[in-house]
Amino acid sequence: MTTICLTMIVRDEAPTIKRCIESVKGAVDCFAIIDTGSRDGTLSAARSALADLPGKFEQQKWTGDFALHRNQALELCRTVTSTLNHADAWALFIDADESLLLSRTNLREFLASAQTVVCWYAAVNEYNFLKIAAARVNVQMHWMGQIHETLGALAIQDISVLPGASITYGSDGNRRHRDPTLEHDVQILWKQAAEARDEFWKYFYLARTYESRAESVAALDAFRLAYDASTSSEQRFQALWGQLRVAREHAALAPSYAELAERLLKESNAARAEPLCALSEIALRQGQVSEARALALAALRCPTPTLTLGYDAGSYSWKPRVLLAHYWDHVGSPARAREHLIRATQSGQIPTSIRTDLEVWLHSSLQERR
Repeated sequence: MTTICLTMIVRDEAPTIKRCIESVKGAVDCFAIIDTGSRDGTLSAARSALADLPGKFEQQKWTGDFALHRNQALELCRTVTSTLNHADAWALFIDADESLLLSRTNLREFLASAQTVVCWYAAVNEYNFLKIAAARVNVQMHWMGQIHETLGALAIQDISVLPGASITYGSDGNRRHRDPTLEHDVQILWKQAAEARDEFWKYFYLARTYESRAESVAALDAFRLAYDASTSSEQRFQALWGQLRVAREHAALAPSYAELAERLLKESNAARAEPLCALSEIALRQGQVSEARALALAALRCPTPTLTLGYDAGSYSWKPRVLLAHYWDHVGSPARAREHLIRATQSGQIPTSIRTDLEVWLHSSLQERR
């Protein structure tokens, strides 16, 4: 029998811990939780939520090193599963401000035949990135990295991606999006970049941190450093895509946007929807509507990536539909435009604010028809 042990580190997460545990409780058999100094009732809330499951809580003093505390939690997980005498045991990793959405996959059956490590996709807005979800307890691996930690030196053949599962973040976590925290992260990442052998990851995480802070020039520079340090086509794609995102959001960088989109399209061999949507949008703005339509249709045919460091969910769902709606509206075919608008608004990936704008457009189009 495959046993799943909820394995966490927590600190001052009383507002979110119950929500997190409820999202995974039906999938786990036991727990191993390290608390690193909570003062707000986190442990009490966790104990209440997990009262009917076996497991252990352990308190440790916070050191500022996430990998160290995750390794403590992993060792505690090994102790718990060993006590239960379960040979095929997995540690399930989740943070207290996250929630698991498990739509169609039987987690236990999947883990029974999975590789050493299982990942799922975590979503921040429409940015979906690969995140370690679970690891076999009997494999001697350990977490590495003070922040943005990873589990050992993973090879691609060691990883299985759990289908039908995703992680969503709350905005109410203790650590989430606090400027002092992000500033501290920047300092640590620069130090790690100077010491690291694998420079790509340090510069990449540094760039993502700057991007979160909306520091466009610093983010662009760090993504360029990540690109220069990349050792695979996937890493090059992610570093270029990061530059593209930054350039799109900041007008001063707009001149480089089209060039970056072209480079990204070439890097992906036209197999990724992100650059196709970007180039379609550019073509529409320039009045090249036939080219815009062709690019949007090509994006619509791209399958959602199944094993990538990150992807834009909208580019594989509603964005090509909106671009096609603009095309048909431009050439005087409102009925075809409405078809694509309806399909776009029905996408589960579309942000609420954008869905509202499209529904207003759709409503006004219907009014004109009458």
